[in-house]
Amino acid sequence: MGILPSCVFLVFASYLFRYQVAQNAQHRDYVDAIATQQNKLHSLRGKIFDRNYNIALAKNVSSYQIVLTPALFSKKHREQSIKELAELLNLSTEFIEGLLQKRMQEDEYLLVDNLLYSELAVYLEQLGNYPGVNWKRNTKRYYPFNDSMSHIVGYVGNITQNEKKLLNFEGYTLSDKIGKTGIEKQYEHKLRGEVGQKLNKVTATGKNVKDSEEIVRNSKPGNDLILTIDRNIQNIVEKAIGERVGAAVVLKPSTGEILSMVSYPRFNSNIFSSSPDKRLISQIRKNIHSPLFNRAIQASTSPASTFKILLLLAYYQEFPREWNTPVYDRGYVMVGNRAFYDWYRLGRGWITPSNALSLSNNVFFYTIGVDKLGVNTIIRYADMLGLGNKTNIDLPGEVGGILPSPRWKSLRYREVWQDGDTANLSIGQGYLAATPIQLANILAFIVNEGTIYTPYLLKEIREQISGKIVERYSPKVLFSTDAIHSGVFTQLKRDMRKVVVSGTAQSVINTDVVDIAAKTGTGQGAESVDEQQYSSLFVSFAPYAAPAEDQIIVVIWIDAINEWEWWAPKAANIIYHAIFTNSTYEEAIADLEEKGTWYL
Repeated sequence: MGILPSCVFLVFASYLFRYQVAQNAQHRDYVDAIATQQNKLHSLRGKIFDRNYNIALAKNVSSYQIVLTPALFSKKHREQSIKELAELLNLSTEFIEGLLQKRMQEDEYLLVDNLLYSELAVYLEQLGNYPGVNWKRNTKRYYPFNDSMSHIVGYVGNITQNEKKLLNFEGYTLSDKIGKTGIEKQYEHKLRGEVGQKLNKVTATGKNVKDSEEIVRNSKPGNDLILTIDRNIQNIVEKAIGERVGAAVVLKPSTGEILSMVSYPRFNSNIFSSSPDKRLISQIRKNIHSPLFNRAIQASTSPASTFKILLLLAYYQEFPREWNTPVYDRGYVMVGNRAFYDWYRLGRGWITPSNALSLSNNVFFYTIGVDKLGVNTIIRYADMLGLGNKTNIDLPGEVGGILPSPRWKSLRYREVWQDGDTANLSIGQGYLAATPIQLANILAFIVNEGTIYTPYLLKEIREQISGKIVERYSPKVLFSTDAIHSGVFTQLKRDMRKVVVSGTAQSVINTDVVDIAAKTGTGQGAESVDEQQYSSLFVSFAPYAAPAEDQIIVVIWIDAINEWEWWAPKAANIIYHAIFTNSTYEEAIADLEEKGTWYL
């Protein structure tokens, strides 16, 4: 080897040594930053308001999360690291090991949720010892009114594997929250907003490289939702129902807007959306009265004598010349070889159609149902008014009830439909089952004289930051017909007013601030050891003589499992008095007590 090549070699070797060894410390940070990590920029979930748009029913408060990315978790001293991390965060080693074995290694998995900053600070220094374990700022969903409106607003909770699969291309990770029930679930995509994205360089140990953050796409806040619910009316109705298992609906018939929807028992939405307390959640789920069950749209039960409104509608329309034709009531009527009794077994003599509704006379309705209308005509009218079908209200979980027919009975029980089945159907008993919201729609059909609007809860969508209206919802016709003669509606409303003035509701409806038209109902519940149990129903509208756009519908259903006190019409009396005096529940009670209301 010559002198020149030798010199060249020595220079190159010297440079290589200097680069690899002498400058190693200088380049270590650069070399260690071997990966670019994509991270989400969470969007701020939209708030939920009542129709007054002044106080939020659901809002966000700042919180912090500790999350784990399995792909970045150190493989060195793995078992020891898991044990230490479990002790630090008060988690089981099995829980952490389960997350580390997840198939989606690049995903973030939730370790600890809903921390205050003071709580997070306790962990901050030590978290840096565990690659792949990071903290991030988040928001916690908070429901200021606790259990009030819980069946309407719903709650958010941790997303499940199955939910993430269904929403695979929408940017969800397993550390995300998602709407589980109510409006939170129904309008998840409007509330959630758009997720942003940022890039961070991370070291081999999973630590962020300082000043390496790059915003790729900013997040966009979710929209605020303004509901049709009136918080003041909701408060009145909740207090009027009290701690009685049941449901209530207050509806604006001319639009379909729900002003109030109550189901009891209720649940505190914060129990599910905050750090879930498994003990409390278990108590709620095991409660025999099912607090998570929204009875206003899911309790399908006998409409009892409230169904007589529909039967009389059909009778007036089909037999226009028999509006004044009486039926003789001797306390019972024979259908085949079986006696069907009126609730007043002594008999009332001749009963006209108008008196039949106000007195809730079973014999009259047995007679016109079996001898005049027949099962097929009754079913045709019931189907027209929506029984057996969902109302399509904008809440998840609605049921359609049961509208029985000869075919239905044959398929379900392999039995032939009998005249006795028609007799039971004629007074709203037997196999027939309807929800409170369906009963509200029947009254809407009468008030609007042939039109039913789809019941709805979402009134407006607004931008969260500016408050600008994005979309305003307008009424949608669910069903409409001009086949019913206008005189039928006039007469039927007059008959319903008579129920309050001189009929079955006279003794309990004593408010003098508004004229109410109504129908009472008493449904047979389960038979206890000592006696038959009964549910209490009241369907109504007011003001009686006002235009439809000025009227409201109130439907109350009190389950048979409560102690019998015939509470539905009593609750309605309080509700109407409070609404039409623009007073609180307490003020209405005081006023009605002053009037000598016997049941308060």
